[in-house]
Amino acid sequence: MSGDNNRFGVLKPFFLLWLFFGVCLSVGLWLTPEGAPNLDRDVAVFYSLDWLESGILYAWLHLFVFIPVFALSFDQKVSYFSHWRHLFPAIFFVAVPFIIWDAFFTLHGIWGFNEMYLSGVSLLGLPAEEWLFFITVPFACVFIYDCLNAYFPVNKLIYREHSVTVLILLLLLVFGLFYMGQIYSWSASLIAVLSLLWVKKRGEIDFLARFYRAFLVVLIPFILTDGLLTGGFTTEPVVLYNPENFSGWRLVSIPVEDFIYGFALLLQVNYLYVLFRRSSR
Repeated sequence: MSGDNNRFGVLKPFFLLWLFFGVCLSVGLWLTPEGAPNLDRDVAVFYSLDWLESGILYAWLHLFVFIPVFALSFDQKVSYFSHWRHLFPAIFFVAVPFIIWDAFFTLHGIWGFNEMYLSGVSLLGLPAEEWLFFITVPFACVFIYDCLNAYFPVNKLIYREHSVTVLILLLLLVFGLFYMGQIYSWSASLIAVLSLLWVKKRGEIDFLARFYRAFLVVLIPFILTDGLLTGGFTTEPVVLYNPENFSGWRLVSIPVEDFIYGFALLLQVNYLYVLFRRSSR
């Protein structure tokens, strides 16, 4: 019982964070001019691969992400499977607000999905594959966090944590303010800032240092998978963006905002996962 009480106790600031963000986002959506969706299908291609042209490409991507991690979850040194009871509640609590945000952006034409690469199954205006994104991607990325901690327990980034955190916050604030006219840009920056301040305020020096290390490693598969989703390897993108609603800066096909969005998503899941593990001791 006390473990459950602790779990809900650590969720209070998480709920307040999303409540504040939800108000800001609602105002932003209200102020964003409505018009016909102008989703950009013409993006830079890194290297076109014909065999990726499939109607279930997005679904195949989930299998590619999930199956290897699931198989490696039973490694005795990491013992990832033994922590799933903490991981999946963390994934659930973070997925709910992100999915709501995703659905509203899709409804307002800020981004959308290319039916060429989808199974056709959808819920609340989102393809089933997009719902799975908020499960398989955190599942794989938290595994990387646990693996690094198990095999490389010494992390020298801890001595630079404060400087790195301040730098990230400054970059996010400058980017968000500079692109206040683009809702994806400032909203992604805002949720990342709020998430980072939440963790920093709790004095989580060791956690942040470990998360930064893991995120640097995660960037490798992230660039590959998000590059695939944004059209870096296919004739058209799987995920389409309205150029009027983001900065326009891309790493080949990947909007800069996707990195910020992913940072906030993984930071929240990873931190709740750690908090839930602590609360069960």
